[in-house]
Amino acid sequence: MKKIISIWQNGFISLLLMIIFFCRCLNANEAYLGWMPVQFVTAGMEYQVDMHRYYQPSENSEMIAVGNETADVSFDKNSFKLKIKISEDVSGLVNIPIRILNSEKKILREGIMTFSAQRKQKHIFKFKSDKPFKTASAAGSFNGWNSGKDIFTDENGDGEYEITMWLEPGTYQYKLVIDGNWIADPANPNKEESGYGNSLLNIKGDGRGKAPFIFPSNKTKEKFELGIISEKKIREVSVVIQNSDGSSATGKYKLYIDKIVLNTADIPASAKWIRIIAGDENGNVSNIARIASSNIKEFNWQDGIIYFAFVDRFSNGDKTNDNKILDDKLLYPANYHGGDFNGITKKIEEGYFDRLGINVIWLSPLNKNPDIAYKEYMEPFRYYSGYHGYWPVSSTEVEPRFGGSGELKKLINTAHKHGIKVIADLVLNHVEESHPVFKEHPDWFGNLYLPDGSRNLRRWDDYSFTTWFEPFLPKFNFEKKEAVDFLLQNSLWWLLEFNLDGYRLDAVKHIPQNFWYKFKSYLRDNFEKKTGKKLYTVGETFMDRQGIMSFVGSNMLDGQFDFPLYDMTKEIFALGSSDFSNLETALNASEQNYGKESLMSPLI
Repeated sequence: MKKIISIWQNGFISLLLMIIFFCRCLNANEAYLGWMPVQFVTAGMEYQVDMHRYYQPSENSEMIAVGNETADVSFDKNSFKLKIKISEDVSGLVNIPIRILNSEKKILREGIMTFSAQRKQKHIFKFKSDKPFKTASAAGSFNGWNSGKDIFTDENGDGEYEITMWLEPGTYQYKLVIDGNWIADPANPNKEESGYGNSLLNIKGDGRGKAPFIFPSNKTKEKFELGIISEKKIREVSVVIQNSDGSSATGKYKLYIDKIVLNTADIPASAKWIRIIAGDENGNVSNIARIASSNIKEFNWQDGIIYFAFVDRFSNGDKTNDNKILDDKLLYPANYHGGDFNGITKKIEEGYFDRLGINVIWLSPLNKNPDIAYKEYMEPFRYYSGYHGYWPVSSTEVEPRFGGSGELKKLINTAHKHGIKVIADLVLNHVEESHPVFKEHPDWFGNLYLPDGSRNLRRWDDYSFTTWFEPFLPKFNFEKKEAVDFLLQNSLWWLLEFNLDGYRLDAVKHIPQNFWYKFKSYLRDNFEKKTGKKLYTVGETFMDRQGIMSFVGSNMLDGQFDFPLYDMTKEIFALGSSDFSNLETALNASEQNYGKESLMSPLI
């Protein structure tokens, strides 16, 4: 009876809190345009940028992009895609003003999107078959051996299929994939000699030479100086002033043979960062330099050093709340081990995190989890408890085994006194089946069964945004406005109730992108603007860099864990199977894909 009453009370309290917050407007109060990273494109190719990542409209605003003689640009307000094509004879830097206009066509906000355009070599793959086939593609080192990316098409209807690619100079291995069969290219006699039978494609260089390198070299009250190392004369410089409100504008500079000079008198008081990139007379573009416009005295998330404190396994500070689940089928490693908030608080007070140089603690999920063990639906059918925190049975109750809400507030207050921020792991994708919200609103959740009768379980790729993790973890239907509203309001509640500094977001790639820009704009309007506090939102997504970046932007997540960089870091420092030249390549790939503006999190 006590358990039934507890569930009823928990559901009533959750519902009451949600009603209190329901009056808050879920749409952005005003138009927003945030900082936009440099976009690296190939001249002559058309690109599309999802502007949801940077732009949040208001009811009476519209966005326009201002093209020029070197770039055709247009914005499709229905798809929210900015379409751009740089002339194929252009190489170097192109700045495109992005403007938000009100109903009277007056500029509300303005930003600069910088494109680094490079002329790559054009190569056409051709394929002709005497036998009928369904699909044909080219897969190789030029596309990560992805057989579903570059598909042959017969544009002329003459039976000759083609793919046009723009490639950097170098040697590429590849094969053609015909209805799943990988074969050497019949039209290319060049083969590699390792025994794999891959075709070889050699793209000759164009003699452009090395790209220039720029770096901050001197800073005084009157000016910023950046040094230049370049084989060729610098032809152009892009200086973008990034203001604290997210808007941006081009800035003034003076160019000398060996340096770029910015006078502080030309930098507005509203500026927070200055981004500089340079191009030489051969069209090579430098690295990106980004400097703070003044001495930043307050905490800056760029300087965050995060420690993941897995609550149940970190430190047992209070043995009175130890409460293992009694189930003979539950093995020792999968049960609770006694770690709690009190244990973390004591370590903060002892200076443990101070000695490590930690200024951000990331806590595993805080919600109460079930008091029973569950069997995984796949082999080897092991039993687990919710020691990890990812099976929430309440949207407001803190796990009592960790010390409850009182100990959580004490932990966060203690951390703040030590100059340490606290972010919490937030589970938005699903709840545990006994959760009151699932019982009261089953229509807010997706269907476990697919139309063919099979269960939609761990279908990570083909049903990425609807798949369930386990049969006992109902997945929210993110097409349901009521469900989205509930999750947004609950995310705000945790921030306000416990004075958190941000979130680590679980299962990002299994939640549609359109949720994440609603999430960001809602917290910006209802928390950041009202408290003056800048949150940090970091996601977890196991994808390639482009996939990771599709969820990141000034109007989406601040950043994500950089798993591709982690893989290379592990190879070098842990396994000794790679070298520092590959680390430099990985670092450059991360910076080019993510940009300086994204607060990505390299991890060890």
